[in-house]
Amino acid sequence: MVELNTLDGWAAGAVVALEPGLLVKLDVQGYEDRVIAGGAAVFAQAAACILEVNLDALYEGQASFDDLVQRMRAHGLGYAGNLSQAYAPDGHVVFLDAVFLRRSPAAQI
Repeated sequence: MVELNTLDGWAAGAVVALEPGLLVKLDVQGYEDRVIAGGAAVFAQAAACILEVNLDALYEGQASFDDLVQRMRAHGLGYAGNLSQAYAPDGHVVFLDAVFLRRSPAAQI
C-alpha cells in the first residue's frame, strides 16, 4: 500500500518543525505541479527551490516549464536559472534543474 499525502500534510506531521529560509528540492517525475499545489505553507517558508523540470513530454499530464514558472511565481519564487541540464543525442535539452529564489515584491517579474 502506498500512502499519499500533500507536501504541507507531510510537513505538518514532521518530527522537526520547518523554519523559514528552506531550500526545497523536487524531483517527482512529472508531478511537480501537484506537489506545488499541495505545498503552499512549505513554499511560503522557502528561500529557494530547485525543480527537476522535463522539457520533453516524458510523463502523461506533466506541467510545462512555463506553467511551473507561473506556479512558483505565485509563491513568491522567481526563476533564476539552471544548475544543470541533460541533453538528448540531437543536442536539445530534455530536462533541467531549475532554480527559483525568493524575491522581494518589487523585484518580481
